[in-house]
Amino acid sequence: MAIEIERKFLIVSDGWKKHIARTEELAQGYLAASPRCLVRVRASQDRGWLTVKGGQIGDTDTLTRLEFEYEIPCEHARDMLGAFALSSVAKTRYTLDLPQYQWTVDVFHGANDGLVILEIEGPDVEMLGDKDLPEWVGEDVSADPRMSNAALSHNPYSQWGN
Repeated sequence: MAIEIERKFLIVSDGWKKHIARTEELAQGYLAASPRCLVRVRASQDRGWLTVKGGQIGDTDTLTRLEFEYEIPCEHARDMLGAFALSSVAKTRYTLDLPQYQWTVDVFHGANDGLVILEIEGPDVEMLGDKDLPEWVGEDVSADPRMSNAALSHNPYSQWGN
């Protein structure tokens, strides 16, 4: 079974930039959504993915959910984005060279311009405390439903009155 365990944090400074290992421009759109399931398509410069995400597993405090992701031809992903996306977001994803977990920083564009989110993914990520995080990591927004990419595609960060 494919399981995602992830935490999200706001970024408070540029300290993360010295850890950049890879950069990707991403467009992602949402093809279907229900309380139980979300279907997303994503395209980079030369790759595409189709992802099916389930709701949280367990109680409401859990960071765990089902996620099935499949690589598809980039041109198929772009065609699906154009033909079927109900909503979308654009961002630059930076993969960081930090240990133990998968660390990525998403810098959002368009209606979400100005929003920068760190995602940390991996087993036991819920055990990370403030002392385990670099000084450039700010507020934990893992439980804030407004911070999901799907929510941001409907209610952009720029409209929050920041």
